[in-house]
Amino acid sequence: MVKFRSKIVGILNLTPDSFSDGGKYFDEKNALSHLAEMLSSGVDIVDIGAESTRPNAQILNAQEEIIRLENILPKLILAIKNFNKIHHKNIQASIDSYHLETIIFAHKIGVEIINDISGLIDEKIINYIAQNNLTAIVMHNLAIHSNPELIVNRDLNVVEEIINWAQQKINFLTSQKIQKSQLIFDPGIGFSKNSAQSIRILKNINAFRVLNLPIYVGHSKKSFLDSINIASQPNLDRTAKTLILSQYLAQKKVDYLRVHDVKENLGAIDSVEFAKEIF
Repeated sequence: MVKFRSKIVGILNLTPDSFSDGGKYFDEKNALSHLAEMLSSGVDIVDIGAESTRPNAQILNAQEEIIRLENILPKLILAIKNFNKIHHKNIQASIDSYHLETIIFAHKIGVEIINDISGLIDEKIINYIAQNNLTAIVMHNLAIHSNPELIVNRDLNVVEEIINWAQQKINFLTSQKIQKSQLIFDPGIGFSKNSAQSIRILKNINAFRVLNLPIYVGHSKKSFLDSINIASQPNLDRTAKTLILSQYLAQKKVDYLRVHDVKENLGAIDSVEFAKEIF
């Protein structure tokens, strides 16, 4: 029997303004170096994005996004392919974009996973995914760019609301000839949710099993972590809380964990120690 392990999705932001590592990997040399580090650390998927969606980040159109990607993305994909060939791995790349033109550009280079944070609202993207048998991450979101004023109604059960939304979305996508086997579900931590709602989602992460899809969580270093207090360790920063939460989610058998620090998170989820009480 094969032991379950959550797959680690490593974040590679080719942006000057992302909330955690803005500008750090905007330079081609640094991006390739960071990719090599993630590959050697044991990453399963590299999620590549050229536009930040943090509050007040610069909004790009497709042409501007492709300009950021056109020189570096082919080199990143080639590096992944070469690493796979040498080490007999099957590490994949995903593109973090909601622009059809960018998705087509990335797919032609070799990207097979689409991480569209809009919640797949563009029917042209849906058709492209269906026609090319791509894997798609279906993320719950009410607005592409973060807006603290636009969140799920506080009076509603956020978990039930997301499940209802996801069931309707899955039904629509399958009606458009996308196979359910192509889909991965992301509840969208921090997107259109306040901190209390994000925490409630994570506490009840197994409720989303009703969707019968792999579960994908992006919790790394997000602001909601500031609202989590661990009595025995009151001074933990977001990085430390991310590792503890990764342990918790791995023990809940969440399929994919999207994180900034691949090596550290893999170490956390592979630890023999039981995850500390985070909630």
